[in-house]
Amino acid sequence: PDRRLLAVEPTPKTCAQLRANVDCNEFGDRIETIEGGVGNEDGTRQFFVSTYAELSGFDRESATRWEASLAETVDVPIYRVDTLAATRPAPDAIKIDVEGASPAVLRGARETLETHRPTLFIEIHEEGLSTDTGSEAREVLDAVDYTIAERDGYWRCEPA
Repeated sequence: PDRRLLAVEPTPKTCAQLRANVDCNEFGDRIETIEGGVGNEDGTRQFFVSTYAELSGFDRESATRWEASLAETVDVPIYRVDTLAATRPAPDAIKIDVEGASPAVLRGARETLETHRPTLFIEIHEEGLSTDTGSEAREVLDAVDYTIAERDGYWRCEPA
C-alpha cells in the first residue's frame, strides 16, 4: 500500500476506462493516470487507434497489422520517461508495452535508467512489423549496462 503507480495510456477511451477503474476501487491516492504516450522526446504525436484495440500505436503499420484497420487518429501528448521521473519518486520498475515503440521509450528513459536503475519488463512486439525493434531496444539497453532475460512474450531487464 505504500507504493505508487504511474500509468500512461494514449488511447482516450482506454484511459477513461482506466481512470474509472482507479476511482471505483478507490486507488486514486496510489495510482496517477496520464492520458498520453511515452517516447524519446516531449511533444505531441499522432496516435493511430486500431480496430484491434491492442494494436493501437504511434505508427500506422502497427495499428493495421493482422487485418486490422484504422478506427481513428488522435493527437496525444508525448512524454519522455526522464521528464516524468524528474518530478516523481524514482521508479523501482517500469513496464513497457508500446506496440513496437520500445526503442524510442528506452531512449527517452536513458537518464532514469542510468541514475535509478529500475527493473524493466518489456513487450517487444516484433511480429508483423518491418523494423527490428528487438535489436534497437537491445542496443539501448547494452549502452546503459542492462542484462536481458528473454521470457515468453516479454523481456525482464536488470542492471548488470
